[in-house]
Amino acid sequence: MVQRNVSSDDVLTALLEYMLEMAAGHGILRIFAKVEDEIPEQELFQRAGFQRYARELTYVYDPAGAKSFTSDPAPNLPSLRRWNRHHVWGLHQLYRSVTPQRVQMAEMLENSEEFAKLHVGSLRPLPAPFSRGQENYVCDVGVRLGAWLRLCPGHGSAPHQLSLIVHPEHSELAEPLLRFGIRKLQDQGVTTRSIYCQVREYESFVIAALRNSGFEQTTIRALLVRHIALLAMRQRTVPALEQRVVYGVKGLGTVNSRQQ
Repeated sequence: MVQRNVSSDDVLTALLEYMLEMAAGHGILRIFAKVEDEIPEQELFQRAGFQRYARELTYVYDPAGAKSFTSDPAPNLPSLRRWNRHHVWGLHQLYRSVTPQRVQMAEMLENSEEFAKLHVGSLRPLPAPFSRGQENYVCDVGVRLGAWLRLCPGHGSAPHQLSLIVHPEHSELAEPLLRFGIRKLQDQGVTTRSIYCQVREYESFVIAALRNSGFEQTTIRALLVRHIALLAMRQRTVPALEQRVVYGVKGLGTVNSRQQ
């Protein structure tokens, strides 16, 4: 705001406090934030109870300075398939195989269909005007999904976007998939458009494939989560509010051990 009488830190702190209050009142259990790494404002999020659980790296492929793959032979990917509804469970298992336990605990993405909707979008085929050209592919290696790739063509001045998850036991798929994705996006007509890819810090073999394919790192963001404690206002929400719940446990001899 122009001509404000309070500091920007005070404004951000007030907004964070208001957001947390409203979230608790609407039954929201977790709030996620992406904050540029090492900026002073991170301390304000920490004071508000946010905890960092991972870092997200942004890599950019600039066709002007990177090697072009349009003239190369098509990558050999016999397991490559178009996304299908029956890949939902496999995609969730792919996420679980790649993601450290601490991150899974922070994100709590336990429902495979909800996870697929978050990353793929609608699980039903959309008419062309609504899909905006987004394409999803998987490498189905039989016993599991070896990799998942999403391509989002840019429009207007927006860059292309590429997302990739690769199973640790099939890391050799990362580079061919990236180059397949670059070729597909550049076939959209604007070969000078940049391609963005965001990857987590623990996906080391995907990071290596990005670097080998001409991507360069630009930014690092901290991924934060704040768990919300719900305020129980009605007895029917928490029946034990006005009466003690006592569990009797048989002890040794005739003595009962009791827990409240």
